[in-house]
Amino acid sequence: MKKYLFATGLLVCITPFTQAETSAQCSAQQDQIIAQALNITTEDLAQRQLDSTCKTDPENAGYSLVGYAVLNAPYNKENYSSEDGAKVQLIIARLDKQQILQKYHSTEEIDAAFDISEGSFRIDTARYKLAQNVRAFGVRFNSSARGPSAPEAGYSNELALFINDNGELRTVFDYPMSVWQFADPINNRDIQSAEMTLSVAKQQHNGFYDLVLNTKLSYKKESETQSVKRTSKTEQVRFEYDGQRYQPVKKVWWLYLVIIALMFQRGIQLRK
Repeated sequence: MKKYLFATGLLVCITPFTQAETSAQCSAQQDQIIAQALNITTEDLAQRQLDSTCKTDPENAGYSLVGYAVLNAPYNKENYSSEDGAKVQLIIARLDKQQILQKYHSTEEIDAAFDISEGSFRIDTARYKLAQNVRAFGVRFNSSARGPSAPEAGYSNELALFINDNGELRTVFDYPMSVWQFADPINNRDIQSAEMTLSVAKQQHNGFYDLVLNTKLSYKKESETQSVKRTSKTEQVRFEYDGQRYQPVKKVWWLYLVIIALMFQRGIQLRK
């Protein structure tokens, strides 16, 4: 989930996930646990928290799944901007009533391409059953950054899947579910886009079931006479687990585009 957040065979019994319901508001108790983990007061947390999302763990009603984005001092949500170099701490965690059980924790820099506001995060508890005894949960993210003034491509609705790995949360999948680009960058008339949903296959690699992106591809072509022609088709891309994370088995523009664009814009390692 590093600013990205959080980097074909026969399929049997593929079950698409429906969109998960909206996450609940976090409680005062959950706020207190996160504030203690950051070594700040709950008052500081309220002033520096850009977003939070909390939901009951479907595997254990006594646990909760939470996501918090908290600015580092001296910044708070009233005085920071994308030009200040402000840093934000991202915490994704599983809690019981008193403490953090497992967590993912990273620090990111706010800039023109990456920002967080209320509603940027959402916990996704669809049934991501990756192995017999492994159920992942998702975090969906949309950056609120203004982005470039004249973009040639874009993405949104990033989905990161987390599993418990020896007491720590680890990402095993991290891709946007919506991507678009200008097919003709010269006149910016033709646009191709991809809208994706995630499915699970019964075929396994390295002990985990394969994942499948069910992709609806759309193409809008606008002629010089302003007439518009739209076409669409569907395609599937299978992901295999390599022992650390899921990797696509073939290169397609809607996945390759995002990786190259982010590497160029940020010059960072996208995959931990």
